[in-house]
Amino acid sequence: MQIFAVINNIKIKKITLLTALFLFCASILNAQNNFFNVFKCKNNNQENTMLFFYNPDCTYCLRLLNDIDSNLKFQEELHLKYAITLIDVTTVEGQNLAAKYEVNSVPFIIRKDSDNSEVKRIKGYNSLNKIALFLDLKST
Repeated sequence: MQIFAVINNIKIKKITLLTALFLFCASILNAQNNFFNVFKCKNNNQENTMLFFYNPDCTYCLRLLNDIDSNLKFQEELHLKYAITLIDVTTVEGQNLAAKYEVNSVPFIIRKDSDNSEVKRIKGYNSLNKIALFLDLKST
């Protein structure tokens, strides 16, 4: 009988581990979906452009996007002021653009003005306050 108890205990531990692994993977996929939803609205009528270089597996990219995702006021102002282009550096096109703009780490944001000239660049994870200042946004 003890053998059956040990076997059942092992099965329960395996099921618990598999459930935890499933929930972890689901949360990562959800974070990546939120990542794209934050920037889904691309406004091509804006004078300013924001290039956001990212890697879907980058912890800091996901953290930054979660920060933005949780701040609706920031999102609204961002969408009103900028045409946003997401650039996945794991793709060939993304790697070419990263080379063109000399982007060597992610997350990386380039701000361009209406004549398409580069104005500013900021790399790495930063607070929304710092990004708002960088993008000349009023709110955070």
